Amino acid sequence: MKISISINELKNLCRLLLDKAEKIGFKEIEFDVDNYWFVSSDERKVFKENTPSLCVGSITDDIQNLRKVLDKTNPSTSVDFDRLANVLIAVGEKISCSDKVYL
Repeated sequence: MKISISINELKNLCRLLLDKAEKIGFKEIEFDVDNYWFVSSDERKVFKENTPSLCVGSITDDIQNLRKVLDKTNPSTSVDFDRLANVLIAVGEKISCSDKVYL
């Protein structure tokens, strides 16, 4: 099965979701847990072998590295998509665990 999504759709989705989070009261997201589990990108799509190994990521490292991209200290790389994805997962978890209604 193949499916695609345009960059424009991704931009619009991010804008829509973040605007909605802001509208219900999220101006900034504070993370009280730094480390998280993830599956490395080279093992993420392999389903014929054993269960992939888990890696430990750090929200602090992800955010610090993404800020370096924003302030042009570091050039953006494809790894920044992984970093941003992990931050967005953590944001979604914070929103879903909050007492604010996201409908």
